[in-house]
Amino acid sequence: MGCFSWMFANCDNEKSLRLGRKGYIACPDNTFIEEPNYDGYGDFDGKDVYELVVQWNRKFLADHPEHILPRFHIRVDRFPWYPALADLTIPLYEIPERSKPDWDGELRMIGIDIACYNEDNASLAYPIKIVSNKKMAYDDLPPSKLDPDQGCL
Repeated sequence: MGCFSWMFANCDNEKSLRLGRKGYIACPDNTFIEEPNYDGYGDFDGKDVYELVVQWNRKFLADHPEHILPRFHIRVDRFPWYPALADLTIPLYEIPERSKPDWDGELRMIGIDIACYNEDNASLAYPIKIVSNKKMAYDDLPPSKLDPDQGCL
């Protein structure tokens, strides 16, 4: 399991979410998920940010199989999990099982595939946006960039 941290979208991506500090996920519906003591693994109040980014972007990706992830220069429909993700009749929790035998990952891994790199995250309809407070609406925020120090400095 990797360690992840982000720059705060509401601070122009100049300040980072530090380990042990409070942060929020800004959600596309303008709600916020608070994490009072960030541990570095992408969990905010028991919700995984990479699973959330899959949930938020599922319909967009299903409707846009030609969407290219800039970092890899790969269309999303080329990933082994794509047919299950694009079939909107399949519940999210069944996608990993329905993606076998070609792929043996988990929903979180799809989120990492589509949003782990800054340019890929920014290319999504609903990118990850981590904030230090709840004062701005989701649509008014830029995508968060990865913290090069992973929350440690």
